[in-house]
Amino acid sequence: MANQATSHNRVYSRSYLTKMKVAEAMDRLCHQKPFSKIRIEDIVRESGVSRSNFYHNFEDKNAVVNWLSRQCHTNGIFRIGRDLTWFEGHLITTRDMARFTCLFREASNCDDYDAAVPSFVRGRQQNLRETILEFQRKPLTDQLEFEILAFPTCEVVMASRFRNNELPYTLKQFCEHLVDMTPRALYQALEHPVSAPLAGEIAEARG
Repeated sequence: MANQATSHNRVYSRSYLTKMKVAEAMDRLCHQKPFSKIRIEDIVRESGVSRSNFYHNFEDKNAVVNWLSRQCHTNGIFRIGRDLTWFEGHLITTRDMARFTCLFREASNCDDYDAAVPSFVRGRQQNLRETILEFQRKPLTDQLEFEILAFPTCEVVMASRFRNNELPYTLKQFCEHLVDMTPRALYQALEHPVSAPLAGEIAEARG
């Protein structure tokens, strides 16, 4: 177990911990300068991770944000309809992303194809289709396909506004509002998860 560490009964690989160290360093750097001005040299110096180790784990700085974003979404909203409800999924992801508010805010200003926002939208659309087809085993109607194309953009815009303190809601209220604005067909398709979440996980998110 030399290459692993544990926290809250979860096991993390050395690679995961290295990637998280890089992400945390980038979040600190985003308090000092715009995302576009951050260089790889800045990241390796701030994180203590060598340049070769950085490139072993990431192609570039956009890849760091996309990896971190994927972790937050995989832990939460990507599980909606699988083992989490709409509210539970939003609660976990919103809480996790709040730890890196500055990094996500700065990165959201970049509109490259591989940047955070367009990458999230594409990944979220794929996730919704897979959950409906492979987990819920329901057909993709024209209405569902339209809602799958449209809703991720709404999610990312509102989540960004919440992280930037532009909305007067608590975490719980914000997640409830996200659920309420979910398009009807999409909400109904994923309303009932096919399995239960890990014991205590939702309580931890609420805490």
